[in-house]
Amino acid sequence: MKEASENDRTDIAEKLSDLWIKSSEGNANPDWFQSYLAKYCNGNWEVITNDAMLEFGMIAFRNKLNKKQIDFIKISNRTLNYLHYYEDNNKVKNNKRSNLTYAFESDVVEDSKSDSLMLKATNGNIELEEALVVINQMKDLFGEGFEEAAIGNIEIMSTATGRGLSAKNDELVYCWKKLVEHSALQNDVKDNISDGTIKFASESQKAINDIQDAFTSPEENNHGFSIHNLKSYFKSALSDLDTACKDNDVDKKIKALTNIAKKLTEKDESLKEFVSDNKNRINKRSLYNEILLGIAELRGIKFRQQQEDHSKYLQYKGFSMISKGLSGTYIDNPGNLDSQTLNVLTNLVTEAYQNIRTEMTSKTNKVRKLVEELKKDKGFSPLLERTVGNSTNLYKNMIEYKNGDIYLKDPDDPKSGLSTAEKNFLRYFL
Repeated sequence: MKEASENDRTDIAEKLSDLWIKSSEGNANPDWFQSYLAKYCNGNWEVITNDAMLEFGMIAFRNKLNKKQIDFIKISNRTLNYLHYYEDNNKVKNNKRSNLTYAFESDVVEDSKSDSLMLKATNGNIELEEALVVINQMKDLFGEGFEEAAIGNIEIMSTATGRGLSAKNDELVYCWKKLVEHSALQNDVKDNISDGTIKFASESQKAINDIQDAFTSPEENNHGFSIHNLKSYFKSALSDLDTACKDNDVDKKIKALTNIAKKLTEKDESLKEFVSDNKNRINKRSLYNEILLGIAELRGIKFRQQQEDHSKYLQYKGFSMISKGLSGTYIDNPGNLDSQTLNVLTNLVTEAYQNIRTEMTSKTNKVRKLVEELKKDKGFSPLLERTVGNSTNLYKNMIEYKNGDIYLKDPDDPKSGLSTAEKNFLRYFL
């Protein structure tokens, strides 16, 4: 492992220059790539590389100040959202198998798991997992002084389209473990990712790292505002965050991060607006959104890369009514929408829906089981159910009428006249 040499820097500069130019061609937000790299130019980061990374078009950025985060960029020349399908020996595509594990198992296996974090087999996601192959051998990055460092962001950036793609760290590690489970590493290569030797930062930890990075920058202007002028304004909030981190108290972290986010909006109310980022605000908005993602994660919301339901994502510009119709823009990764605020909302709404669906599925299964017990208790056969049976008869004995009102019977009252099945149903209902 080495710091980038002069020759390495020239090679890296050429690749980044190509990407920089391509990212500005016909892009609704031509400054996105410049703004993405800006965070690494504040004096806190160092560029790290080696032969393996350069061969795969990868660059590492290591925070040399807080020594807690290492980010990666992988340069690609492919269309990142192109989706691959499984092909059998006759080169026949199976459109029902498009997960990263499609060569080993049907998508049904993963899709049936409520806690699955499996990604689709797009070019971008395939390259993200390829990046992990290289990162798995990068133990030296966590050498003396960097023992507490963790992988922060891994971004694939395409010179073909001028766009980037990433996934959440828990998704990347989940897919890595599944792929290694199906196809073990060769030549006695140690799995440093699965065993935790190489660590990955959570969204909340990345948010905390970004805050510390912004407020310890040697540069006078960082993240879109003058840190030196605002440091005293954030002093109390930063102190609360340090205390929360030392105590490792989730509630305190949520409160401290919420306070910092509030103070950011007090200084720039445009952060609350649903507007496209511009050159002067994008870094501050990026920091603000990272804080929101960190708060959401601490509150129990998990995030997923969105690859389906394209028609639900309609952006105000950049869609073709003729080729796409009025249904939407067929966006494959909402993390790449022009509006970072829309990105955050998309992630939160998607995950909230998934959480509600998971919770309701669990409750539905329980209720279904209790109802089946009621049916057996009442002799309510499948034939009766499908013909003249009245399902309300299942519940009549659970209620009683008093003083012109309807009451549920007490399942713990021995004089209630309830059967065991009725008592179990009422206990769960109540």
